[in-house]
Amino acid sequence: MAEALWATVALIAAGTLAPLLLRATRSRGGGRGAGPVQHITQNISATGMFGRATGTLNNR
Repeated sequence: MAEALWATVALIAAGTLAPLLLRATRSRGGGRGAGPVQHITQNISATGMFGRATGTLNNR
């Protein structure tokens, strides 16, 4: 039981620390030659249980 509790604590800690570490590494890479950030939006829709999914990609 104690191992399960420690595993839960480790998962919570990893979930809260990961975004902070990712944000820190992204801010350092913004030197010369970084270029603009590309945003891609994808919309997917399907109707019914066996409906075929269709989607669109919007590159901005």
